[in-house]
Amino acid sequence: MCFMLCIMKLIIAYIQPERLNAVKQALFARDIYKMSVTNALGCGQQGGYVHMYRGTGEIGDGKIFVLPMDECVRIRTGERGPAGIG
Repeated sequence: MCFMLCIMKLIIAYIQPERLNAVKQALFARDIYKMSVTNALGCGQQGGYVHMYRGTGEIGDGKIFVLPMDECVRIRTGERGPAGIG
């Protein structure tokens, strides 16, 4: 019996709008073409005040969440797993 183990991840990235092109280019360079983009507004823990922490980056640079994705189902065709993503 042989079966393929495919690990799927859902990546959610909150970035500044001016960084979108650079992020898309980095993803495309790794053959990642599927993405959704939306505008989001919010206020972080610092309440909008600008501070420098640990000398790296800036407040508001963003956050990246990497989540395991157990299943993906394309509603129209019923395809599952990576085929369901496209």
